[in-house]
Amino acid sequence: MGRNLISIDDVADSELLLLTSPESRTSPPPAMIRGTLAFLFEQASLRTMSSFAAAGTRIGLAPIAITTKGGAFRDQCDLYDEIDQLSLTSDCVVVRAGTELDRSKLLNCAAPIVNAGDSSNEHPTQTILDITVMRSLGLFGKTVAIVGNLRDHRTAHSLAKGLGRLPVKLRLVAPDGMAMPDRYVPNHAEVVIANTIAEVDNQIRDADFVYLPPVRYWNAPDLDFMGAYDFDLARAESVMRPSAHILHPFPRFAELDRSVDGSKYDAYRMQTAMGPAVRERILRLMLALPAMAVAA
Repeated sequence: MGRNLISIDDVADSELLLLTSPESRTSPPPAMIRGTLAFLFEQASLRTMSSFAAAGTRIGLAPIAITTKGGAFRDQCDLYDEIDQLSLTSDCVVVRAGTELDRSKLLNCAAPIVNAGDSSNEHPTQTILDITVMRSLGLFGKTVAIVGNLRDHRTAHSLAKGLGRLPVKLRLVAPDGMAMPDRYVPNHAEVVIANTIAEVDNQIRDADFVYLPPVRYWNAPDLDFMGAYDFDLARAESVMRPSAHILHPFPRFAELDRSVDGSKYDAYRMQTAMGPAVRERILRLMLALPAMAVAA
């Protein structure tokens, strides 16, 4: 049976520091394997699937994508039975689920299971990537503001839990009705309700990192915060510190204007670019291969 990564809590503190280290090495470890990396995604993915596929090929795993939709009875198949079957023929199974994963149903899988996002619960590998990027830019002792719809977005949930274990000041900013559920909020986090542009601006003025989860969500595609959480370059320049950085897990909507692309605030392109190397680290941990550092 393989080790599973369902929550960021499945990563020990020492492992979190190792996986997110900004240090680089002159040469990668030679250890590789030959096998397959299976993807079972109930929801669409671009960055997560492509970066895991690239990571897998780096260590000798051929990526295999499995669709869960289409054809008679296809939608009625039991997700956990499918995962278990894939674990018998693959070296690792990466899963994106439309419902929260039940870890108790994955205990007997023959290969490691990696959560690539389960409903509105968590997205632990995205958090490992996000923290790696922030550490590469200087994270410890800094202020991180996660702003927007924090009720529904799994990237924000895992990130809050991960940052809560590190020496940072964490601020969670959301409009009425969109605050982060208590089970994801670290004890020392500052929780703020902000409904207007002015209120949001006051919460990000001193932030070193501003994390913007998408305005939209799978089950609530028509959310509208009336511009309070929409950022363009002009707003960033007028409100944010010159040394601050914006991160975004994508896909983007109104909350991140293209005028920010390539600016001094843009750290989200770095997120995408570092994805394969960071997820290679994760696969190496899951498969007990020698660790590999990531160049900042």
